[in-house]
Amino acid sequence: MVGGNGTQPLWEGLWMCCAVHAPEARHCAPYDSLLDLPQDLLAARALTLIAAILGLLAVGAGLAGALCVKDPLRRGSLTVSAGILFLVCGVLMLLTAGWSTHAIRQDFYDPLVALDGKREPGAAVFVAFAAGAAQFLGGLLLCFAWTRKSEVYPADLQKASSTVQKPAHRKM
Repeated sequence: MVGGNGTQPLWEGLWMCCAVHAPEARHCAPYDSLLDLPQDLLAARALTLIAAILGLLAVGAGLAGALCVKDPLRRGSLTVSAGILFLVCGVLMLLTAGWSTHAIRQDFYDPLVALDGKREPGAAVFVAFAAGAAQFLGGLLLCFAWTRKSEVYPADLQKASSTVQKPAHRKM
């Protein structure tokens, strides 16, 4: 763990910790052990990885819907699927950033935590908030961009004409 021996922690992130040894000497190192990490940090790491995978799937579904599919109904369903994946991805990123910030703030204002043990959120937390909000808004736009009413009919289906015949009257 970076810190201790008179250094002040500067940033604590999901993957590494950075400390300041002198006014312009910053040292960053990955965490020493996976077993020493707090539960909130492990959960935030897992949610971030899940969000990254869902984001890649959302981009794939969105590109497939926009570029590869000609049928408007299938294109619309792929667009909505990409939007839902982006919504979930955005919620996971906002949850991760908020959870990490909350844990860091709790320790920062705790009088029982030593001064050299106080953590501060890194710049990536603010990037995560912005990315989560952008993914959430993008997901909303994709979900609401597709309308179910379409004037385009597939080749095998034609618009119904008014050639309905009245049923013949039967005498019993």
